[in-house]
Amino acid sequence: VIDDFAKFNLLLKVKRGEKEEKFKVEVHKNNEGSFHLNQMEADHS
Repeated sequence: VIDDFAKFNLLLKVKRGEKEEKFKVEVHKNNEGSFHLNQMEADHS
């Protein structure tokens, strides 16, 4: 079976002014080239 998407696990650092937040996200890219956010949670490390 061949998957029709690629899965990326990323750690995003988002800065708003002086405040920085980190998020663990899972993004899927389908065979048409579209990206979809599949999962997102705050990272407290």
